[in-house]
Amino acid sequence: MVIGEADKDSRLDRFLRRKLGRISQSHLEKALRSGQIRINGEKKKSNYRLVAGDELAIADQAYGLFVADTEEKPANQSISAETASEALAKMELARSDDWIAYNKPSGLAVQGGSKTSIHLDGYLQAASAIRAKLVHRIDKDTSGLVIVARHDGAARHLATAFKEHLIRKSYLALVSGTPELSGTISAPLQKQGIQDKQKMVVDEAGLPSITHFRRLASLDGISLVALQPVTGRTHQLRAHMAYINAPILGDGKYGGRQAHIAGFAKQLHLHAHFIRLVKAQILTAPLPAHMKDSIDRLGLMTAVPDNMPIFEDNAE
Repeated sequence: MVIGEADKDSRLDRFLRRKLGRISQSHLEKALRSGQIRINGEKKKSNYRLVAGDELAIADQAYGLFVADTEEKPANQSISAETASEALAKMELARSDDWIAYNKPSGLAVQGGSKTSIHLDGYLQAASAIRAKLVHRIDKDTSGLVIVARHDGAARHLATAFKEHLIRKSYLALVSGTPELSGTISAPLQKQGIQDKQKMVVDEAGLPSITHFRRLASLDGISLVALQPVTGRTHQLRAHMAYINAPILGDGKYGGRQAHIAGFAKQLHLHAHFIRLVKAQILTAPLPAHMKDSIDRLGLMTAVPDNMPIFEDNAE
């Protein structure tokens, strides 16, 4: 989330409460000390004054610490309730008393920023006076499964489950290159660059970052792979695959020219395909059109898994 002009000079703790809901000061201070909430990749105190352009990063588990206000909230004025409800209905895959699962399209941000007015969180706010709570995120250009909590108790439970790796995610990607049949990438990541040119790079001074991968099929130097992030760093899968010389198709930011192959869409070919919940329920998100077309073009559709792949540390 990038801080805009309207929020500059706000205290960090007040901004967080205004955007995400109530939280005890002790819980907030602990999240700040532990680095679950960072500004520009750095730890900050609760009285830090925000600067326009600051990048706020919140770990998935920290979302569960916030409690939504019970009073009605005004809908996002840029999105009508009808438009939001229709958009959410098209994305919805499944729901329970505690959560709703959406298949987010590529190009739709999960949260807003200074240059992003249309996003999943905005749809949730506009469609309901008391919004569902985000408990994890995926990148704007990544498609696939996003789980939102329907009430505060579920938000805390789900956030804890993500933190303790009781919930597993598996992604499907097309990459340029032929990685090993399976393996684990353990390479610390750190953000470098300024403003819109920032990207994650492998750096020993960075945060620990771990990704499991499994090659499902290959043809003509392009591979279909399943990926499981153990940690949840920004752009982790994109940076890690580029690091092993197998950048994700369409990812010019991390793969450069190698990521753009003639005849294939320039959209990011990365999809949050499966989520396994605490009670072993597995949710599946259908592939987006551009990935389905690319996989069909390669003749690899039979290699797309029907069930969540087994990785190194989540075998039954």
